[in-house]
Amino acid sequence: MVQSKKLFFKESHVIVEHDEEDNILFTSWIGFQKPEKIIASGKEILKIYKDLNCSKLFNDNSEVTGPWNGAAEWVRDEYFPKMIEYGMKQFAWVMSPSIFAEVSAKKSMMETDVIKTFKDRDKAIEWLRTGGV
Repeated sequence: MVQSKKLFFKESHVIVEHDEEDNILFTSWIGFQKPEKIIASGKEILKIYKDLNCSKLFNDNSEVTGPWNGAAEWVRDEYFPKMIEYGMKQFAWVMSPSIFAEVSAKKSMMETDVIKTFKDRDKAIEWLRTGGV
């Protein structure tokens, strides 16, 4: 399990930490997500990620409730392309059990082998640690 995490950013709707041992950025989204907060937090995450020299991101939506369609296009058209530009090779996305949140997530997907979705956190972390094997 992850032993050393450095907290970079925390608000009521998101926590951003870096696992220094495995060099994985962890984002944990919590509760109902407002599009403007997703975009603002996403911009902060981009700044953090750019400076980390990291290629892996664990994105946990398992505690997200409800849709966030208003930010889905921004995530697809701005966030993911920038993350890839900054060196992202693996993006493990743990889906929310909320069908509405999952629909929003699917709208934000871009066609790439870099992003893989999961229902299980441990499997997502293992995929990141093994380099996608």
